[in-house]
Amino acid sequence: MRVINENPFRILGITSNATPAIKLQAKNKILAYIKIDKTPQLDFDLTPPLAPVNRTNDLVEMKSNQILSDQEKLLASLFWFVSGGTIDDIALDKLCKEKNPELSLETFKKGAGDFQVNKSNISSIINYSTLAIINFPNSHDENTLKEAVDLKLKIAQNTDHLKLLEVILGTNLITKSFKPDQIKSAVTQHLKEGITSFFPTRDKISLFKKFFDSDKEIIRGLQNEMIKIDSDSIKSFIQKNQIKRNEFISKLSTDDTMIQCGKLGESFLKDTTPILNKIGLTNPNCYEYNQCLNEVMNEVNYCMVGALNKFNSDFETALKNSQVHNFCKNNPSSCFQPMLSLGKTTSNYILNKEFNIKDTLVSNIKTLIESDRDYRSLSIKYGQNSSDDNTASIMKWGVIIIVIWAILLTCN
Repeated sequence: MRVINENPFRILGITSNATPAIKLQAKNKILAYIKIDKTPQLDFDLTPPLAPVNRTNDLVEMKSNQILSDQEKLLASLFWFVSGGTIDDIALDKLCKEKNPELSLETFKKGAGDFQVNKSNISSIINYSTLAIINFPNSHDENTLKEAVDLKLKIAQNTDHLKLLEVILGTNLITKSFKPDQIKSAVTQHLKEGITSFFPTRDKISLFKKFFDSDKEIIRGLQNEMIKIDSDSIKSFIQKNQIKRNEFISKLSTDDTMIQCGKLGESFLKDTTPILNKIGLTNPNCYEYNQCLNEVMNEVNYCMVGALNKFNSDFETALKNSQVHNFCKNNPSSCFQPMLSLGKTTSNYILNKEFNIKDTLVSNIKTLIESDRDYRSLSIKYGQNSSDDNTASIMKWGVIIIVIWAILLTCN
């Protein structure tokens, strides 16, 4: 956890309530080691389980100056050790000299009592929760880690608890310009980063629900954050699909447009379905889910409508120029198959879903099926008759095409 690994008090090798004199002494000692190219080994390095510290002049100066700010000092103290009395000192001695985190945890736990925060036990509670987090890579005890997270949040969210800590630290942030929401937000962010680093392969939503179940506001914030990420991903897929779709319609032949747009729609639906499902699982009733579902279905609709509009437009041109036979020859009825497959996949997907353009989409899928049926009949007829003289049949198909085209155009 970065807030612990890079904690200013760890870099200086002191407790968070060390006096200014002790702080200066520690700083000068470290700088003296660095000057002669030696690496100081300090009691609070705790390596392992913490990462090794590479102290430099700049790092020591920066961290020393960082805790001149009361707010930074308060935040850093919440994730480090504080000397609050005999019990804390005994536990810290076991930790630093005996390198025994388990015994130190037990001692801090005794000092914490019932874990109901008060002026007598707040230091032990902070120390216990900090060490539980530090020791997690060794213990792998998720229950103790969750307990530590709850304790950090309990203190960070309560102004009275923070005032108790300030008495120990000798700061007066609370009485000056204290902003509780800033402290809570910063502590929450540090905890989220730490939990994520411990479980890099776990799903964030389920992970944070486990460790932050006591704070509904955190869960809601995380849900909104994840929904935003997934919504942006959906929009990116739509934009890429639109570019391909428009390119197919403008550059490909009539039958290739039908084939490629059908395949494109199926691929697009396949790619976006897992993201939609994820948003739906996070919050199925949220506005973003319904909006994303509608936008995805709208793009699927355009994959069908765009290709069919081109097909119908080209057929109308062939009809006017008495080239229906050549049109049927160059555009076999099999070009409808990818579109029909897209229509079937879409129909199954939207079966139990509600969204704004559902009725339009269902109507267009029905039109697609009817168009395929009528065009197959026409293709068979013109496969048998090489002339374009069958005016009655042509006009009948032409009327069907024009009506279909008019319906589809209303969806654009």
